[in-house]
Amino acid sequence: MPPLYKPRCSNSDSNMIPMINIVFLLLIFFMIAGQIKPITQPDIEIPVADIDKSLQISPLRVEMNNSNQLIMNGEVIQLETLQNQLSKYTGDEPEITLIADRRVLAADLNKVLELFRQHGRAKITLLTLQQDSY
Repeated sequence: MPPLYKPRCSNSDSNMIPMINIVFLLLIFFMIAGQIKPITQPDIEIPVADIDKSLQISPLRVEMNNSNQLIMNGEVIQLETLQNQLSKYTGDEPEITLIADRRVLAADLNKVLELFRQHGRAKITLLTLQQDSY
């Protein structure tokens, strides 16, 4: 009498499916977890505004803390170094995101804005917090 069922051939590809699932889950986890990082230095207090518009932070980011120390893309720089760095960027580069501490004097902030103006940077985004989130 012939067997009631046909023996199944072992396929090594079916053993790879759980591993592929785990790899994709790990990939998704690290893509999401890699995006969680602080926007500014911890000693910078961002000013508050009641504007509803959200924005994308550009890759060219300049931060100014309450002691007028400049930080460009995570590196502490001097005003002269900022001037040299800005001359490297052409007009096709993205706009500048300026993150200034709310305790910075307007006269000190104006020095940085004037430097941006000299290098033809008309699009500058000043980062603030929304009124209700503060």
